[in-house]
Amino acid sequence: MHEFYPRLRKAGAATAVTPADQFCLGFAYWSGTGRVPKDPAQSARWWGQAARQGHAGAQTMVAYQYGRGLGVSRNDAEAVRLYRLAADRGYGRAQAQVGLAYEAGEGVAESWTEAHAWCLKSARQFDRLGLCLGRHHQFAIGVVYDRMQAVRLFERAEDQGDGQSKFFARWLRVKENCVGYRNEWERERFLFICVEPVGRAFASLPQRNMWLSEERNKFERSLRPIEDGFGKGACGAAGGSWGGGGGQGDGGRTFDPMQQDRYGRNLW
Repeated sequence: MHEFYPRLRKAGAATAVTPADQFCLGFAYWSGTGRVPKDPAQSARWWGQAARQGHAGAQTMVAYQYGRGLGVSRNDAEAVRLYRLAADRGYGRAQAQVGLAYEAGEGVAESWTEAHAWCLKSARQFDRLGLCLGRHHQFAIGVVYDRMQAVRLFERAEDQGDGQSKFFARWLRVKENCVGYRNEWERERFLFICVEPVGRAFASLPQRNMWLSEERNKFERSLRPIEDGFGKGACGAAGGSWGGGGGQGDGGRTFDPMQQDRYGRNLW
């Protein structure tokens, strides 16, 4: 096998090898195995040749390169086009990637309905990236929220060796754990909002964000009585009275009892 890759490399033209051979040589350049140096540009070249001849695995791998700018210039639209070619041939991993592209709106117009449809096709083949369907049930992406169905899908992907799914399955099995966030941006913007979207199915990111914003507003309103009670006590301790928006000190001066005394002088 180690002699196989150099032999293909010496063959030169694409007509000298089959699409399967081109795929193997592309993988050799991608991983730096078989006495072939690691070279993403060369892997894109060979995978590209196999992809043009309809090799679904090569279409998927070179699509991955275009989606991340590895060995080629980044081109999300070209990545989705190649993923779609492989997906239309029934390749499960490519179907999952098309779904993720529709979810993120990368290289294609965002559509969570389409995202769910493609991830469902992938999951039906028991592909380990059935992980993407588990996420949809976890976050109500194009399908009604179902925490336990998400756990079942993550467990199925875990059984096929997907470590990321293993973490999600273990986390969601514990009912007390927050259902989580789609990404870091969502976590930063809606931290502490752990309400489960029971009975909901979001058709788009704006729709989900609107629901999260409403839940955040409810959460903030629930804190106001606590903040007001704390403010009254702090103002009284500082020798002032609570005026709704802060302490009222000498001469009607408004002050922040956490930062100032009743005369408006900074405490720190």
